[in-house]
Amino acid sequence: MNGRPDHIHILVDIHPTVALADLVKTLKQSSGNWLRNHPHFYMFDKWAEGYYAVSVGIDGIEACRNYIINQEIHHQDKTMIKEMEEMAKAYGLVWHPDDWF
Repeated sequence: MNGRPDHIHILVDIHPTVALADLVKTLKQSSGNWLRNHPHFYMFDKWAEGYYAVSVGIDGIEACRNYIINQEIHHQDKTMIKEMEEMAKAYGLVWHPDDWF
């Protein structure tokens, strides 16, 4: 896990019987409660409504881990939104900018 002021990345291995939405809900509830009660995060109000998830195969785990570790480097030149837009276009996906605001 690593993050920036406007987002976090988490690499998890979940069992196929666990619904992603349930996992995210539990993570947001638990971490949100902890953040609201921790003096260092007094400005935390709540998590955003949505989330973004991508599946990574065994061959991609190390690259994904390195990407997460190096968040500061990735976002020196571009925002998370700009990076997501570029990745979507690179993989032939339709980019919907309104989904991110």
